[in-house]
Amino acid sequence: MDMFGLHTDEIPRILYRVQYRKSRTAYWADRGLEARDIDTRYNEEDLVEFGDAVQRHLNWDRQYTTIFISLFSDRSHAENWMLERHSRFHDRDCTFLEIDMNSLRDHYVFRAEEIVDTLSLSVPTAAQASIAKEYLVVHHIPPIAVLRRQTVHDITSKRTPSLYFRA
Repeated sequence: MDMFGLHTDEIPRILYRVQYRKSRTAYWADRGLEARDIDTRYNEEDLVEFGDAVQRHLNWDRQYTTIFISLFSDRSHAENWMLERHSRFHDRDCTFLEIDMNSLRDHYVFRAEEIVDTLSLSVPTAAQASIAKEYLVVHHIPPIAVLRRQTVHDITSKRTPSLYFRA
């Protein structure tokens, strides 16, 4: 889908990934990140199917084996998403990954919001704020692109607790 593919200069240099146990993306330190479906490809004639694939991915359709790996451009948004997942689902296996997008020059990368808007896709209202900061990488992110891994403890220990004062 060249019409949505972004050039390196259109992508923030660093994007963020929240990896968790039941994710539809696998992560290995020595192999990188891999979508569940690494074989499916779309061309310009497959616009409807491509739109359906994006919509199903963004709607968290568990029956769909996705070709996409979701990344966020806003670090604090990604950290908050990770901490919410950790607290709501008691997911102890959350990992925060910092991704160097310069290592993905030969990969298809899309801006989720652009595809949703252009193809008039239907996504839940609750997901719309997330989609505005979301990028989709097709199939694979090599291990060299993973600059840093952090645990929930790493993220929470660097934050300063909010202080509330009563007048």
